Amino acid sequence: MNEVQAERLLDVQQTLISQIALGTSQKECLERIASEIEYLIALPDVFCSILILEGSCLKSGAAPSLDADYCAAIEGVKIGPNVGSCGTAAFKKKSVYVSSISTDPLWTDYKELALKAGLRACWSVPIIASYGDVLGTFALYFGHERDVDKESIRLVKRFCNLASLVMERDVNESKSKALHQALKHNSHRFESFAQAMPDLVLIFDEDGNYADIYGSQPDSLILPSSLLKGRNLSDVMPPAKSMSMMNVIRQCLVEKTRTVFEYDLDVQEGPRSFEARISPIPHYNPDYPERGHVIWVATDVTERKRADDTIRKLSFYDAVTSLPNRRLLKERLALQVRKASDRGLNGGILYLDLNDFKRINDTVGASGGDLMIVEVAKRIADELDLRDSLARVGGDDFVILLDQMSPNLKAFSNSVTTAAAKVLSVFDERFKVADNWFRVTARIGISLFGHEHIAPEKLINQAESAMYRAKELGERVVFFDSSVQEAQVERIHMEYDLERALENHEISVFYQPQVNGVGRVVGFEALMRWQHPERGFVSPLEFIPLAEQLGIIPELQELVLRHVCGLIRVLEASKKLAPDFRVAVNISACQFSKDDFETALLDIISGFNVPPSRLTLEITEGTVLENIDNAIIQMQNLQSLGFDMSIDDFGTGYSSLAYLQKLPVNEIKIDKSFVDDIELSDTGRSIVDVIIYLSRQLGCRVVAEGVEKDSQTEYLVGKSVDVLQGYHFARPMPIETLMPWIDEQPTSIETPLAKRA
Repeated sequence: MNEVQAERLLDVQQTLISQIALGTSQKECLERIASEIEYLIALPDVFCSILILEGSCLKSGAAPSLDADYCAAIEGVKIGPNVGSCGTAAFKKKSVYVSSISTDPLWTDYKELALKAGLRACWSVPIIASYGDVLGTFALYFGHERDVDKESIRLVKRFCNLASLVMERDVNESKSKALHQALKHNSHRFESFAQAMPDLVLIFDEDGNYADIYGSQPDSLILPSSLLKGRNLSDVMPPAKSMSMMNVIRQCLVEKTRTVFEYDLDVQEGPRSFEARISPIPHYNPDYPERGHVIWVATDVTERKRADDTIRKLSFYDAVTSLPNRRLLKERLALQVRKASDRGLNGGILYLDLNDFKRINDTVGASGGDLMIVEVAKRIADELDLRDSLARVGGDDFVILLDQMSPNLKAFSNSVTTAAAKVLSVFDERFKVADNWFRVTARIGISLFGHEHIAPEKLINQAESAMYRAKELGERVVFFDSSVQEAQVERIHMEYDLERALENHEISVFYQPQVNGVGRVVGFEALMRWQHPERGFVSPLEFIPLAEQLGIIPELQELVLRHVCGLIRVLEASKKLAPDFRVAVNISACQFSKDDFETALLDIISGFNVPPSRLTLEITEGTVLENIDNAIIQMQNLQSLGFDMSIDDFGTGYSSLAYLQKLPVNEIKIDKSFVDDIELSDTGRSIVDVIIYLSRQLGCRVVAEGVEKDSQTEYLVGKSVDVLQGYHFARPMPIETLMPWIDEQPTSIETPLAKRA
């Protein structure tokens, strides 16, 4: 569940609890619940249905968007073991998730009706009362076949609980009304009804004396019933409590209407909360018919109130640290902004984020990470003034709202900087979590406000933007700058677009030919390209780091590998591949380090029946340096399977001969930056010469990339470089251009180039 959904859900919960307490009709409450879940799931073909179980039949409760004819057709359907999703869920008292109405046997008798209404899937959850009875069903229909997902079901169950509160309230009211009706028509049956009630039933006379006591909850009484009957409220309760109850009794008798009263009381089983419905009973005592009496039906609502308190707490406080959450922070910040604006003062907030917190979570697990967050919060709180507000607004993100304000902006800025340094000092000492010691660092972004009203959310976003800027610059503290935020917003848009680029088929694969010293094509390098619908081609240097942060590199890597394997199969079928022809594929650092990378790679190539010898896996020097021991093991495994291993961007990662000689490498690529320097200086040529010499000593092929000029080509060919690649020979091409280009070659791909692109 994302943050927007969570805030909306909390708002709905609070609103519905208020409506329930105010007696809003069941239909109105259920319609609101159904509409809200349709809004939150945000699919054009999702429809919510809430059905109420009456006896053994399901009746309509709410279905704001569902086809009216369909609703009418299923009205009053009898539940059973094979009655669609809802009838089965109510009968079996457990959730039923049907992904395909057209094929699921539960829908055999109803599928034509559903399909005609455009319904293809239905997930149904039974609505269970607190005392265990089925009250109805809560269902989501979809206009397309859809497998169940945990996030949607979690949302359904949240709203199902709200529906249960609404429906149970009406069931209790119906029971109470039935009891009152029975009293009016047949007083001699009163005791038997009352004894069967799950609530406590008390009869008080007009003076507050206990006249009769019924019900199945004796522990909910302040004293045993044998000691209460005939005694007065003032005899057994504190004065304030007995007086408030007497006021309710008198009001009920005077106004002759039902009254609802909530109260807390220490009873035999401990402190409990009750909700009482009080109604007058005329002529209760036939011996004294003129004496007024009331029936006091007390429901124990302790657990419900605790749930309400929990909801309120979740609405405003973080569950892990008990600190104010983003919602409460925004309320406090709004007051501070108004105060600053009205009084001509300057105020500020600090946005703090821990560096590399994922490393801690990976080491000690999520529970250990929570312990770390709690300790961080405690240390920060110890350094703040008592009136400052510390809030947790994300996983490892905190915001500090300073109580201090000043009319002097320069002096205030210095003061805020000092406060930030004081907060950061808490990270000077290491943290101990689960017997592990961690050195933790943090960055702080600062946003100031003053003479104008500004939205709290905007201020928080500004401070967060400044924090990210601090990370980029390697600074500990940075003040917000509007131009930097614009760049951050642009980045956010790019992330959003990239997440959808795969499903929109905007990511494609280009191929750049590689030639040997006599101009013969000996391979291709596969390169990812992103054709943005508005921005045009986006450089891989820009979107690959974003993809790594978003965690979609595996999907991109799989797309490239499948494309490459498909190309190899086509070329093999056309007899255009020489035995040693290979396609080079760049492997991201985050993907190479994964334990399942080798398995995923083999699964793809085996699916296409492509031998590993056709692929050269290029990893950057920086990837190797991140964890050289693991890299060596991984490379040895891949090489033993038949893959060629290549070091890309060689010489740019502070190479060391001590590790270079250990690497199981078949190929070394000279980076374009060194190729460019060939014409510029003797030093540039010397560096290239050294790389070539080292490669020869290690028995590796040498590939020079970024070759663009005749002079570079002549120099590299003169040095017996094995493979050359660059615009001088051919630009990267999409598959649509590559295939005709291949067909232009006289016999096979390992023949002289017909012409240069």
